[in-house]
Amino acid sequence: MAVVTSTELIQIARKNGWLLPAYNTTNMEMTLGILDGLQKAGMPGILQIAPTNVKLSDYGMIASIVKRAAEDYIVPTCLHLDHGKTLEDVRQAVQAGFTSVMIDGAALPFEENIRFSRQAVDYCHCYGVPVEAELGAIKGKEDDHVSEADLKTDPDQVCEFVERTGCDLLAVSIGNVHGLEDTPRIDLPLLEKLAEVSPC
Repeated sequence: MAVVTSTELIQIARKNGWLLPAYNTTNMEMTLGILDGLQKAGMPGILQIAPTNVKLSDYGMIASIVKRAAEDYIVPTCLHLDHGKTLEDVRQAVQAGFTSVMIDGAALPFEENIRFSRQAVDYCHCYGVPVEAELGAIKGKEDDHVSEADLKTDPDQVCEFVERTGCDLLAVSIGNVHGLEDTPRIDLPLLEKLAEVSPC
């Protein structure tokens, strides 16, 4: 199966009533293991890598591995840049052939996050690559960064953020955490409210 965009993958998942898992990979063995699991489950999923883990391979190498491996499977997947922190991360991922990008400006003030995310969206959309942007800070350990912030996404900011950034997908903070050291306290009523107001 060809590697598709995240928006195409989400359409498939919604049509079938599936959750869409995302798994981190850094090499051929991990990629094949993830695709084997998805194939056995008969469901699509996202293969992703964060910029800090690209040091273990590189953007071009991981794109080549995923695209070649995916040819031998029926289940669709996408190749996603997870938590891109710089526009250079985004550029390298898109040029290597990633089919989805997440730009993470959640630690920035609202206006700066909009500006930063909009730049990523403008660049990615020139190549037909959808962008996930993040609004609200998530507590916990992600790579080498430990965040004490636990700023849930404000529903009153969602429409403005999505409209001004032009993002295709929205990552939100609802009491979810990074890593294994903190306890998540998922606020499902907030998630429902965010889903109601979000244009994407």
